[in-house]
Formats: sequence, structure tokens, C-alpha cells
Amino acid sequence: MTQQRVSAQKAIRWSRVVAISAAMVTCAGLAVFIWPQPRQLPIPPRVVESLPPFVLSPAFEAANDLAVLRVVLERSCHADNPEILSSKPDETLGNRSNKLSNFPEGLGCAGIRIVDSQELEALFNKPYHGKRDFKHQGGWGNFYNKYPDATGLLSLSLPSYPSPTSSVVSLGRTCGYLCGAGWKVSLVKLNGKWVVREQHPSWIA
Repeated sequence: MTQQRVSAQKAIRWSRVVAISAAMVTCAGLAVFIWPQPRQLPIPPRVVESLPPFVLSPAFEAANDLAVLRVVLERSCHADNPEILSSKPDETLGNRSNKLSNFPEGLGCAGIRIVDSQELEALFNKPYHGKRDFKHQGGWGNFYNKYPDATGLLSLSLPSYPSPTSSVVSLGRTCGYLCGAGWKVSLVKLNGKWVVREQHPSWIA
């Protein structure tokens, strides 16, 4: 009788352990669903601020034209013999708001002599009478008689500005018939100064 009681008591104990374990597992499972989950905050969309379009103004051109052109002509300014530059700008490459008929004041230097465009046109349109050689032919004979120390004739456009820190200029050098070349000069503004970035040939004679 005593052994039967002990066995019964052990069975009751194990049944209680099983019941308690089952209850704990059930509670843990319910807690997973009942316990509040951390709230997922929505990710805000990335805001990309677009820069306003660059609008050219006469004030911007007036503040940058001389600096840009001086950089383009720097090599000519240090030449031993002068080059003649027509006072009338060549055709501009790209956009420009201020259609000037002349270059900005102060562009001339030791190696460049700016001459009125009408004077140059008169020289090339006038019949030439004199010695003839490689340089002295037609209007070029009149040109070199007028400017014997000159190495040739420059053509230069006013700068165009695709952006506040970029500029494009057309530059040409001619020294006679079948003697000359032209370039498209691209500049960028770095640390407040204009510098040449690229120079591509655009024509050759």
C-alpha cells in the first residue's frame, strides 16, 4: 500500500511538471503575438535640391570677359614680335547676353596690337603694288607693309559662358594665304581664377 502511494504521488508530481511546462510554453507563444512590436518608422524620401539654371547677365560678362580673354592671349602677350588683333570680335561660340561690338578695355599688351577693324578691311581690300614673296601677296602685302614687325593677324571671339565656372572662346591666327589655324579654347574657373582646360583645333589653312 505504501509503494502504491509513492508511485501515485510521483505520477501526480510529473503530471504537474508537464502541465506547468505546457502552460509556460503557451504563455511564451502568446507573448510573441501579444507583446507590442517596435514601430518601424517610414524612411523619408531623399530630397535632391536642384540648382537654379544659370542665367547670363551683362554684369557677369563685364566682370569676367577681360580675365578670360587675357588668359587666352597670354602666350601672344609674351611674344617677341607683336600680333595684330582686329578690334571687331569674331563670331562667339555659344550663349551670350551682351552683344558687344568691341573687346573690353585693357585687353592690349606688349605682344598684341589692337587695330580698328575698318582699317584692316581697307588694307585687304586695296590693290597691292610692291614686291611679291611668300608673305607679300594681295592684301597681305599691304598688311605687312603697314606692320612689318607683325607675325600675323589674330581673330578672337568674346567669351561664352555655359556655366558660372566655364567659358569657351574662339581663337585664330593667320599669317598669309594658306597660312593659319584656329582653336576652340575651353576654360574653367578654379579658386577664383580662369585657367585653360582644353584647346581643340577647329580649322587649318
